[in-house]
Amino acid sequence: MKAATVMVLLATALMAGCSANDDPSPALPQKSASTTAACAPEVAAIKWETPAVVRTLTGATRLTVSANGERSIGVVKQDQPAVTKINGFSDSERWRAWILKEATATLQRPFDVSSGPALAEVDQFLDGMTKTGDYIGFVGVFAVTADFRITCEGQPPLAGSLVGWDSSTSGVLECGRPPAPESFAALASQYC
Repeated sequence: MKAATVMVLLATALMAGCSANDDPSPALPQKSASTTAACAPEVAAIKWETPAVVRTLTGATRLTVSANGERSIGVVKQDQPAVTKINGFSDSERWRAWILKEATATLQRPFDVSSGPALAEVDQFLDGMTKTGDYIGFVGVFAVTADFRITCEGQPPLAGSLVGWDSSTSGVLECGRPPAPESFAALASQYC
């Protein structure tokens, strides 16, 4: 009888202390609405990593003007507007405005919150092309990704990244003319 009682107690203890869903890995701090709410921009500190800046075409159109003046035009890279967003962090307007202000001040980059240049901007340039040849009208931005860590006293740190752009360009490349290296025109040359 003692052996049966010991077995029942042991089985009960094992069932109470273990579960098939227990994860032996340590729990990582999770951001939650209460953590973000307890940390406010007025008392927060932000630390930025060095941003990555990449020239990026957001759209391109090819124009061919034939010897007899006929024109053929078509989009070769669909318009993909650049949008500034914050990944991995509360995107409330209050935090968004503060993070953008801090990024502009600290990183010396004026992040733009509009949707970036539209491919239609190059239409006026292409309309003026009358010389026989192939032309690429393009729009692009300097895409910027900057990781950050926000701390508030007594709260676990919160991390995220700001993905956006800080300046744009538009132009026309005449195919057959070598563009300047590391320029937006050089990126557009792949469509010649």
